[in-house]
Amino acid sequence: MKTTMKHLTRAIAALVTAATTCTAMAQVQSEYDKHREAATRNAGGDEFLLNTWRFYYCMYPENRQADRQAVIADRTPLPLTKIFDDVWYVGDHYIGTYIFKSVSGFMLLDTMFNSTDAQTKIVPALNALGVGPSLPVEGLYLTHGHGDHDGGAKYLQDLYHMPIYMGSADAVGKAYTATPIDSGNPNPQRVAVGARELTFLSTPGHTNGSATAFIPVHDGGRELTAVVVGGSAMPTTISGSRNYLDGVERTYALAKILEPEAGMHPHPVFDGSKRNMIDINANGLSTPSQFVIGSERMLRAIAILRQCSAANVARVDSTALLPVWRVTSIAFTPNPDEISAKVSSDWGPVPYQQVTFTSESTGAQCVATTDEQGVARCSGKLDPLRPFKDKVTATFAGAQSPAYVDLGSTKTATVLPPGHLRKQ
Repeated sequence: MKTTMKHLTRAIAALVTAATTCTAMAQVQSEYDKHREAATRNAGGDEFLLNTWRFYYCMYPENRQADRQAVIADRTPLPLTKIFDDVWYVGDHYIGTYIFKSVSGFMLLDTMFNSTDAQTKIVPALNALGVGPSLPVEGLYLTHGHGDHDGGAKYLQDLYHMPIYMGSADAVGKAYTATPIDSGNPNPQRVAVGARELTFLSTPGHTNGSATAFIPVHDGGRELTAVVVGGSAMPTTISGSRNYLDGVERTYALAKILEPEAGMHPHPVFDGSKRNMIDINANGLSTPSQFVIGSERMLRAIAILRQCSAANVARVDSTALLPVWRVTSIAFTPNPDEISAKVSSDWGPVPYQQVTFTSESTGAQCVATTDEQGVARCSGKLDPLRPFKDKVTATFAGAQSPAYVDLGSTKTATVLPPGHLRKQ
């Protein structure tokens, strides 16, 4: 009996151990799932980002065919819509053209499907905006060479005799004459299209010549930068998916420098452009424009796109091992008695990392390390710190491990009196 009980006890223990092991294994996320989850978490609960960037870009790795077909089928017209002081959109819910106006003329971005689109939509829009000998079409920029983006290019070039700029890898064999921009150069390239200078970044993947552009626009008289992602649908090959991912990561790195505050997309569902234009047509153009979401939210958006892209790589390449990108934020309310900041992400506090505090007025700096709660406290002083006058910037440069990349973040705050509370 004792032997039987001993064996039974061992058997039960073995079963418990096996069950625990199976549960632990079940809880280990796949490479694919962890990147999809991170795409959601990086939105930080932002409804706009979740229902635009997250929903639409991740439909490719998630293989949501019904949603893809719904996007393609929605050809509801959008009238000529002013989105900034000097930018308009014409087209429909699925595809369109952006028109940029300057003191010397017009720049176009993409041309929709065919000459009929150009003749019946783009040309009347240009006429309404004053195209003519004193305000010619100075150039056309194509995000890439697919027919739903360059179908009207030849008609417009024959009519307006303007140069057409595009990635060199997509410029071969076209009916129109293209001015190629080097698709083999992974670095930013400055391109003047008439009076407007854009920053061209080759981001192959969607096509070999796809490119992302950073374009200056004006909103309420203020100049800011808008980013136009060059391709939406993600490749299903290993090499193509990895090229696409690399382009998104370089886009994020450039966005950290150029600090775009808005996005535009020729397929306007992806970044919320459609949603913004529906609101503009219903309620009028706001100040700032509905398109302006700020540089911090734009970086979140591109980080979401990066995670959808990483999920796509994991879906097509079972050997892929990619670090998760985690967006961080800084909670920061400086006062003359204490300068401290908390660095965190949706995964929790970011511990044991350096934060640099910089006084805007004097340039003085203090470097501190976050504790296990993600809080860094400056032990020195950044005198003088005058409440309601001086500003201090807290900067976390970012950190990397094989599993995670904690993205850098910055917060500038006005100095407040001791004990003064402000909602973060």
